[in-house]
Order: sequence, then C-alpha cells, then structure tokens
Amino acid sequence: GNYVTDKKFCFNHLLQAAQLDSESCEAFTLLGRYYSQVAQDSERARKCFQRALANDDNAEEAGQWLCDELHRQGQYVLEESICAEAAENSATATWAWRRLGCCQIRQQNFTNAISSFYGALRASPEDSTTWEGLGASYQEMGMLTSAKKAYEKAISDSPKREYSLLQLARVEYTLASYDHAAELYTRALEVCEEVDQESNGACKSSALFGLAQANLALANKLSKDGAYAAAD
Repeated sequence: GNYVTDKKFCFNHLLQAAQLDSESCEAFTLLGRYYSQVAQDSERARKCFQRALANDDNAEEAGQWLCDELHRQGQYVLEESICAEAAENSATATWAWRRLGCCQIRQQNFTNAISSFYGALRASPEDSTTWEGLGASYQEMGMLTSAKKAYEKAISDSPKREYSLLQLARVEYTLASYDHAAELYTRALEVCEEVDQESNGACKSSALFGLAQANLALANKLSKDGAYAAAD
C-alpha cells in the first residue's frame, strides 16, 4: 500500500533508522529490500545489503538477498566471493557456508562443496537444506552410500523435501534396491502433488517416471528370482 510505496513513510523511516545507527544490520537489510522490491534499484539494494553484511557476517537475510541479486545479474564469481569472505570471517555464518557450497556445485567443484556444506553443518547441524546439498555433492561424485545418508538426514528433518525424496529414490534405484526406490517415489509423488499445484508439474512428472522405472525393475527382478506371483 501507500505506506510502503510512498517515500515519506517506509523509505524515510528506514533511512532515518540507518542514519541514526550506522551499525544496524536490520535497518540496512530492510532498506535494501525496499530498493530491491519497491524502488527496483538493484545497485542501491546491493550497497545496502553489503553494508548490512559488513556490520554482521551472520546476517543471513542480507546475505541471501545480496546473493540473489548477484545471481539474477549473472555475477556468479562475485556471489561466490562474498559467500567465501563471510564464511572465512565467521564459522557460524551458516548461510554463507551453505550458499558457497551451492556455488561450488554449480562449478562442479564437488570436493570443495562437501567441505563447505560441512562448514554449514558445524554451525547448524539440523539444517535440512545443507544436508540436501551435501547429498547432491556426494551423489555427483558417485559416493552413493554417503549421499544416501545425507538425503535420509535431510528428509528426517524435513519430510516434505521433494528433491531429497526424488534423489534418494534415484540412489536406491542405482543401488538396485528397487522396492525402497518405489516406496520413496510414491512418497515423493504425494509431496509433489501438493507442490505442483503452483508449478509446472515437473516434480510430479519426475516422480511418476521414477516410480514406473522402479516398479518395472522390481518386477523383472522378481521374475528372474522365480517369484512370478509377486511380479504380477
């Protein structure tokens, strides 16, 4: 409404707060969000988020918004550099370690990504997003047992993580555990049906395809083992 868009309200109050307390991480973060969402001024938004981070490396909201801005602009090197600096400055900056790991996955630097995700877990051992990233890194390196454990941990902390469910099912399928894969794809399908109400159905499509593969492989295995009735 007008209280957000009219500069004499939201903007002026945030600006005054930042001027009165130049060490306020929250004021600069909110000011950055105003520039990003309302004023559509990415340059000023970036400067505000950087100022918030300069005040506190653990400022997750400012860090995530800043990296999102850089990512949208294709400035991937700078995005990674900011995450690396914040992680180096603070062992407890979970957001920075986690985001750094994601940057390294994008570069297919999976060994370093694993190290970064463990850095995030040292600060936040129950963070399901980090466990998911760790699982993806292990999976890309072909370390399926480690990937399986990481995905299982992500799901135990957050049962509706569709990506972890789909990828754990894929790992189980690769390990020839077709019955477990089918169970996981079924669970993923239930979650995807909720998620895909507001998306393009890609999640549900992946779950259905995987479930069909797993059931076919299981039927073939049962037939080879002589369990014809179970295979029908």
